Amino acid sequence: MPKPPISIGERIVVCGHVEIDSRVEGVVFQFETRTWKIIIDWGDFGKSHVFDYDEGNTWYRYNIMN
Repeated sequence: MPKPPISIGERIVVCGHVEIDSRVEGVVFQFETRTWKIIIDWGDFGKSHVFDYDEGNTWYRYNIMN
C-alpha cells in the first residue's frame, strides 16, 4: 500500500476557510480508484472529506498558506 499523502492531526485549509481549525482525522486508501480519502474534523462544525487529488484546488496544507 502506498504511503498516505498527509498525516493525521495535520491542519489543512478547505475552500479558503482559514478561520476554521480543520484537522485531518484519518486517511483511507480506496483500492478501487487508487486514491486517498482524507477525513476532516471541523470541530463544532462536524466532519467531511476531500481526496488527495484535489490538493491545490479544493484544499491546501496550512503550512503552505502561511
